[in-house]
Amino acid sequence: MSFLFKNILPFWLAGNLLMASALNAEEPRIVSIGGSITEIVYALGKGEWVVGRDTSSYYPDAVKAIPTVGYVRQLNPEGILSLRPSLVIGPEGLNPPTIVSQLQDAEVLVELLPKAESCEDTKTSIRSLGKILNTETSASDLLQILENDLSLLAKALEPRVNLPRKRALMLYVRGNRSQFILGKGSGPSRMLEIAGAENVGDQVDGVKPITAEAMVALQPEVLIFFEKGVASIGGIEKLDELPGVSFTPAGKQRRFVIMDDLYLAGYGPRCGKAALDLFKGIHQETGVFIAGTE
Repeated sequence: MSFLFKNILPFWLAGNLLMASALNAEEPRIVSIGGSITEIVYALGKGEWVVGRDTSSYYPDAVKAIPTVGYVRQLNPEGILSLRPSLVIGPEGLNPPTIVSQLQDAEVLVELLPKAESCEDTKTSIRSLGKILNTETSASDLLQILENDLSLLAKALEPRVNLPRKRALMLYVRGNRSQFILGKGSGPSRMLEIAGAENVGDQVDGVKPITAEAMVALQPEVLIFFEKGVASIGGIEKLDELPGVSFTPAGKQRRFVIMDDLYLAGYGPRCGKAALDLFKGIHQETGVFIAGTE
């Protein structure tokens, strides 16, 4: 046995024993951070273990009764510890930066996952959480559901393979004067590619403010909005009043797709269904498409 292996092995075993101890406790107590992670935990059948959540975790409805510990990028360490968790699960890059060490100093097991920015990433998250929670059979079942959803999308896309892609633009709005384009490299806009659309916002990198003139110049045939953003401007009937919207091909035909924020951009276990809903919305002939979230 090598010197390195002999010296590392006890720590590796201790870490795995700590995880096993936390998860084999009579009543495991999990604080789940990140909407998609929390959704997977519930989909794996372990929602009853969750004793705390961040504010981005609002699906399924049952989680709304769970105490919150702040936003994923602005967490309250004291609030988390007050819930006496045995395990905290969240995405990499939690804030404040010291929170992981604070929790570990309090002998709380912390498991961090890479942020999911594609349905392939979602599959990785499901597998990882299946291992962490000792629910690998449920994880396999959940992966099969996701694969089935993506297969339905692939079949829907087949007849359009040689047709021009719809020119789509994804907008993030907060109030009547704050409009942002979700451009190249932004996680949510990748859903447009999955749904077989052309993201005309790819002319800019990341998330950027957009003027009325710039929006009109892009000539989008379909505009995609987040549900919370639509609510912030007073509802669907106010979309035409956003600067530039009514002068685009999408605005003239009222070709709007509206989807729940987490459903559309969270890359949780429903991402296949969300991509299929987005496909349906983009390729409707006319009207406003409001996606369901079940």
